[in-house]
Amino acid sequence: MGWYKGECLPVAFVLLGGKKQTTYRRMIKEFQNACLEYNNKYKDKSLHPTKQILEFRPRRILIDFEEGAIEAFSFFFPSTTIIGCFFHFGHANKPLSC
Repeated sequence: MGWYKGECLPVAFVLLGGKKQTTYRRMIKEFQNACLEYNNKYKDKSLHPTKQILEFRPRRILIDFEEGAIEAFSFFFPSTTIIGCFFHFGHANKPLSC
């Protein structure tokens, strides 16, 4: 989630082909590389559209309760607060109906 003009908005939605930690690590590296490429493109800040550099250093991450995702984000961002999605938590703890 990110803040824009006082509103909290999702920063990214990602569809992945697996739930392994290695898959999530590759995704995180892609985000980091995209930020680097963008910043390299606008080394001359006078040409930069927003005059700001992009950094992928989240303070908080809202994700579902995937063990691979939690481990991958914890590896790259050890001081980041990871928040589990309440919607997925509720569904994971929903009693099975017969």
